[in-house]
Amino acid sequence: MFCIRPRRYYKKDVYEIWSMEHNNGEGFIAEDVLVIKFEENYIKALLIVKEATRADIDEYNSYVYALFDDLVDDSAKVDLKIIIDETVQEYWPEELIEKLE
Repeated sequence: MFCIRPRRYYKKDVYEIWSMEHNNGEGFIAEDVLVIKFEENYIKALLIVKEATRADIDEYNSYVYALFDDLVDDSAKVDLKIIIDETVQEYWPEELIEKLE
């Protein structure tokens, strides 16, 4: 069973950074990061995934979009970009925000 548990660990101005912890049945592992910028009726987001195999899992993406549904109303447009980066855990919040921009 594949499961995602998002946890927000950074919030400043219009930015939030979430740890996307996943569980393949052996406990939760925090390897991926979601960086979000909130604008009026628009969300710009970057999902940085450590392993390419997770980037192609439809169930993973549905968890990400469900999080957006919880954070904003239905009228907000979402621009989500997904990249693979094996060093994602080494970035500071400011560096992650730069990657989004």
